[in-house]
Amino acid sequence: FLVFCFWACRNASSNLSVPPPYPQSRKDFISKILSRLERIHPENQKKAVEDFLSGWCMGAPIGAIRRGNISQFLAWAMYAARPSELGAEDLAEIDTFFEHLEKEHGIF
Repeated sequence: FLVFCFWACRNASSNLSVPPPYPQSRKDFISKILSRLERIHPENQKKAVEDFLSGWCMGAPIGAIRRGNISQFLAWAMYAARPSELGAEDLAEIDTFFEHLEKEHGIF
């Protein structure tokens, strides 16, 4: 049974689904998401962003989430690819997301 579960999970994670195209630039889309999060808890914006990132990572505590976990999610969400499949320009776009998190919220 465990072997089957391992095989099924591994098989499912090897096939990335393609997200729908964005109606705006990726950078604007990410900025829009972050600004909405920051408005949810204006008195504690850092907590709102941490809760959102935790939700992306299936409820993992923010201290257990690594930059690579979020990079992998963003690569899929923005480009339908793995980080290793992205070019320098795309990786730089993902880095702007981390720069914002570091500058505005002290995360990562």
